[in-house]
Amino acid sequence: MNLALEEKELFFYSKVSGGSVGDAIYFLNNKTLSFYKNLCNYLFNIDNFNEVATTKMINIVVEKKNNLILAFFKFINLLFNKLIKKMFLKKYSTILEEEQLLIEKFSKLYNKNSIFYITDIIKLKYTNYVNLNTDIYITLYTLLMELHNNVKK
Repeated sequence: MNLALEEKELFFYSKVSGGSVGDAIYFLNNKTLSFYKNLCNYLFNIDNFNEVATTKMINIVVEKKNNLILAFFKFINLLFNKLIKKMFLKKYSTILEEEQLLIEKFSKLYNKNSIFYITDIIKLKYTNYVNLNTDIYITLYTLLMELHNNVKK
């Protein structure tokens, strides 16, 4: 058993849960650390939309729908909240190197208006998925397209 790795994972789960014990247990039980790293790596290239990579990311979520859909939306929301803190408050913290690199890149890719538009879209897509039972594949694909389409040209 690698205690250093466990400590790093526990730190990650406690930070992304925002103090919620239920969320921390959810993230831990679903081993979302590797998923978060993969999501950050995928989003790092959102300005160069890649159909194959997008399909692969969506399929990861769809295959483990009950386990990862909530994590997907929480993580996307978390990243954009950190971006807002960076751009408006000039103060934010990151947990992982992948996250740090992504937030730095996002701060160059998105303008201040598009960030708030995107956060609204994230909430709308999740609400529609939960309340209206929209198709998860279409929901995720259109959300990722919105992220791509709102990159500064």
